[in-house]
Amino acid sequence: MSVGDRVHERRRAAALARHYRDEEGLSIGEIARRLGRADATVKAYLYDPSDDNKRPTDSPARANAGFSATRAAYDACVGTRSPLASARRWRVCWARFEAQRASASRAPD
Repeated sequence: MSVGDRVHERRRAAALARHYRDEEGLSIGEIARRLGRADATVKAYLYDPSDDNKRPTDSPARANAGFSATRAAYDACVGTRSPLASARRWRVCWARFEAQRASASRAPD
């Protein structure tokens, strides 16, 4: 089977999965059985990375606030954005960040 055939088959299966879900209201398990695919494969077919199905937020800045705090804590502690930092070191850094954030929220007015 050539690459073009595989791509065509995947697109066809994804279109069928969307049809089964939207028009016939089938569950992921039922769609997977009809297509002869794994449940996870059908979930991947139906995954929508756009913002159409996301919860609305007050502002774009607020939507990324959690990530910004996480990134800042990581950078402050580890000092680099290396993906090779150990999980233990990250947990220690995150615990420090959480402790600082908790003490700041308890600060008297």
